[in-house]
Amino acid sequence: MAGPVTVRKAIKGDAESIVEIVNESYLKEEKDLMVGSRTNLSSLIEDMNKEGHTVFVLEEDGKVIGSILFNVEHGKGHFGMLSIKLTHQKRGLSKLLVERAEQEARDLGLESMEICIIHLRESLQSFYKHLDYSQIATIPFPKTIEDTGYVPKKEFHMLLMEKKLR
Repeated sequence: MAGPVTVRKAIKGDAESIVEIVNESYLKEEKDLMVGSRTNLSSLIEDMNKEGHTVFVLEEDGKVIGSILFNVEHGKGHFGMLSIKLTHQKRGLSKLLVERAEQEARDLGLESMEICIIHLRESLQSFYKHLDYSQIATIPFPKTIEDTGYVPKKEFHMLLMEKKLR
């Protein structure tokens, strides 16, 4: 039987587990859309060390089972790389990480939270709408993500979704 889950700030020692979980999750969901890895160890550690960036992990029985990257962009909270270990999905755990990122934004006095998603990922649109996010813009997809070589197999765009926190 699984123990309680907790959310905490990630530490450098969590980085390998986070990279593995993120890449497995994205490969499962975006294998028809993208080529390459979503992140790598050096890129993640760089994100963890950036001013205004925080990675939160979801832990169960002392093991990392999920993560989310939170940062502040243009005076708004922003999150990405929300991932749950494949064996732990469909338990409502993603919502816990999103709520923690939203709380961080509130604690910083921010009035809204944003997420960018691939427009073809309709299940994500539904998930975030259920969490009170609404589409506010359409933006082009970058040719690659970071320095990981995460490259699209086909053309698509991103949906910028926002939630008012106050």
